[in-house]
Amino acid sequence: MSVSARKSCVVRVKIPTNPDNCRVLWIRHGETAWNTEKRFQGHLDIPLNDTGHRQASLLAARLATEYASGHAARPAVRAHVSHLYSSDLSRAAQTAGHIGTALDLRLNTLPGLRERNYGDLAGLTGDEMAAQFPSVYKGLSERQPDAELPGGESLRQFYERIIASARELVARHQGETICVVVHGGVLDCIYRQALGIALPQPRAWLLANASINIVDHGVARTGAPASDSVANHASRHGSDRAGDHTTKATEDRWQIVSWADTAHLSMQARDEVDGRIA
Repeated sequence: MSVSARKSCVVRVKIPTNPDNCRVLWIRHGETAWNTEKRFQGHLDIPLNDTGHRQASLLAARLATEYASGHAARPAVRAHVSHLYSSDLSRAAQTAGHIGTALDLRLNTLPGLRERNYGDLAGLTGDEMAAQFPSVYKGLSERQPDAELPGGESLRQFYERIIASARELVARHQGETICVVVHGGVLDCIYRQALGIALPQPRAWLLANASINIVDHGVARTGAPASDSVANHASRHGSDRAGDHTTKATEDRWQIVSWADTAHLSMQARDEVDGRIA
């Protein structure tokens, strides 16, 4: 699906705010040189390029206006950001550094929120993967949850790592608003978990550089009913378990407040590297 087609999938909804939830501003890092070349970075530590630093600066300025301590510029904003986290890879940490300066917050890095480990395929474009690793590429392009990557993670292993890390993080901050800078693949896992979308389902939503993606994370009582959004998406997309989507989404009660918000940017933000795979 093209970037322009995915833009129609940007979510902006108003939902009741539960003061016991942890509201997370999930941020994708700014642009890197490999983003422009459509190379899969994985665990390789690629820094921001000049455009990425400009994006991060614009992002930080917006967050300072809307989420700095003592400010509430819009009714939709709930309190200030109390903690700042990022993946420990430099493209995420550099983006978070701009935010930390703007919000006067100390950065905490979390290796568990790294991008998917592409192993021997890291650094390649989709076309190079198809040429050099045709059988592996088939599993990637078909989004087979348990297809192995040489030296890397299967899609299911990656998904389960991210959801476990996210659950652990939000459990520490119930009733707070926090900011977490991560990667496109990480955001994809969060979106799927919130809406109960199976891993093999092709992506139809943006994962834009320097975007703001707001999710309310709450833990419901065991056996509590799923939200309408989770139930509807699960029925439409199936529930190939990559984390028991319908069950876990019910327990977690994650609700997307807004997605792929790049109103602060003066340039077009790139979507995830290659829509055939990620």
